[in-house]
Amino acid sequence: MKRKQHGFTLIEVLIALAIVAIALAAVMRSVAVATDDQSRLRDRRLALLCAQDRWQELRLAAQPPGDARLLCLQGRTRFLVQQHLGSGADGQPQLDLSVVAEDAPKQSLARLQLPWTAMP
Repeated sequence: MKRKQHGFTLIEVLIALAIVAIALAAVMRSVAVATDDQSRLRDRRLALLCAQDRWQELRLAAQPPGDARLLCLQGRTRFLVQQHLGSGADGQPQLDLSVVAEDAPKQSLARLQLPWTAMP
C-alpha cells in the first residue's frame, strides 16, 4: 500500500526561495534608485535656495556685483555660489549665478540668469 505524502519537496522549497530572493533583490534596487533620486532632488532644491538668497543679497546691496565664488550653507550641505555680471543678448546687464556642491565643483546643481537691476 502506498501512503500519500503531504507537503513540499526540497526542490520545490529551493525554487520558491530562489524566486523570493530575486524579487527581493529587484525591490531593494528600486528602493536604492528612488533614494538616490530624492537626494539629488534635495540637493538641487537647496542649491536653488542658495542662488535665490545670493540674488536678494546683491539686489539689496544696491551695488554692481563683481565676479566671485562664495560659500553657502543650506542644511548640512556646503555649496559654492559663482556669480558673474555680464551682458545679455539685448546688451543689458545680466547676473549669472551658478551653484555647485563644494565636494563636486564640476556638476552644476542650479543656475539663475537674471537681468541686473539693483534696488534703489
